[in-house]
Amino acid sequence: RLVATQNPIGINPDWPAGLGNVGEVISSPIHDYYLVGVGLCRGGPPGGLFATALVSYVRPAQSPEYTSDKCLEICDTLARCAGVELRNSNDWCELQVPILKVVGDGTDWGTGADAANEVALTPGWTEVVVPSSPAALTTAAERSGFYCWRKVVDCTAAPEDLCEDLKRYPCQESYTPNVCGPCQPLHIPEDGSDGNLPGTVQCNRDQSITLPTLKLALASPWYGGQIREETWYLAVIYGIKKAWEDNEGEDLIPIPVDRRMPFPINITGHTEAWDFTLPEARLAALGLDTSSDHRIENHPMSGIRAMSCLKQDGYTTAYRLNEPPDAGRTRPHAIIGSTSDNTGSGWQSHETIDLPVSHTATFMETPVLGWSFTSKEFTSEENHRYYMRINRVGLKYEAALGGLLQNWGV
Repeated sequence: RLVATQNPIGINPDWPAGLGNVGEVISSPIHDYYLVGVGLCRGGPPGGLFATALVSYVRPAQSPEYTSDKCLEICDTLARCAGVELRNSNDWCELQVPILKVVGDGTDWGTGADAANEVALTPGWTEVVVPSSPAALTTAAERSGFYCWRKVVDCTAAPEDLCEDLKRYPCQESYTPNVCGPCQPLHIPEDGSDGNLPGTVQCNRDQSITLPTLKLALASPWYGGQIREETWYLAVIYGIKKAWEDNEGEDLIPIPVDRRMPFPINITGHTEAWDFTLPEARLAALGLDTSSDHRIENHPMSGIRAMSCLKQDGYTTAYRLNEPPDAGRTRPHAIIGSTSDNTGSGWQSHETIDLPVSHTATFMETPVLGWSFTSKEFTSEENHRYYMRINRVGLKYEAALGGLLQNWGV
């Protein structure tokens, strides 16, 4: 006969991967635990959800000794344990610990404020990792058979808006009741205390850190020509750069001023010419003057080249690409899309140009700010994950150009 069996606490093989069962609650002897998702605790981009507070993790080698109930009991007792990751095999215990402090070649696990308990309850746990990629107990990367549980703490006296004003992570992502979490990235407590720990002290931006430059590459050689419309669009792009650097209001930059990081912006990859011409038969088919030299300035290869690297080499010399001297093959963070098809040399449509550019961008993991706004093809987040459709008429050209003119006194 069949005998009914009960799943170990925190484990349910019938739950599908993902967020379908988010909010399930289990009770251990001391604490309740909230299901973040069926999957790994280190979720975040590009899995579809944005990670917030960084999470370190501490775990032993796989061993049947550490069943789910044993793991939860350990997390119950450890002050810095904010949650656990379990798996169907019921022989895995991964403690989630917000932002361990790096000390020498290791971390402060076993030497911090709760050192005695950490040493006593996790002997020989050699896998103590501070991840370099985004990770958080607010997300779960979908994977069947894994379960991410967050320890429930009382946050009645530490609402999210209070923690946001302090530039700290929410209390819910920490492990201390009624206290906000660690400082947000690139922030430190104003009293000089440890920003990795929960607290109530205001965190301010760390002025000693040099912020990296946001590198944008212009994907089309169409920009920079002497035609009025081309010069206009180029002015808009540099006007936005100017508005950012001048910390203009939300009417120009739709991000609250107090939420911005003042990183510099560099616009590179400007192409003088692509030097790609059409044969006479093709010119005739397009109704163009077959006696003229029609240089094609919205060729997809210029966009692909722009996202691959920013460096002067033989390729840039051959095709007259204006790119900065660079000791390494520096890729841009994003490229600004192709030209339109309303000029004599812009004979291909946005969709024709941006389709290969978008597929290449998926491979290169380089966002494309493209202008193929009306094409339904680019609405697919599955096929065009890195393509952002931009509606040009939505920009305030006059405001951007005004900032540009004011800067250079034109």
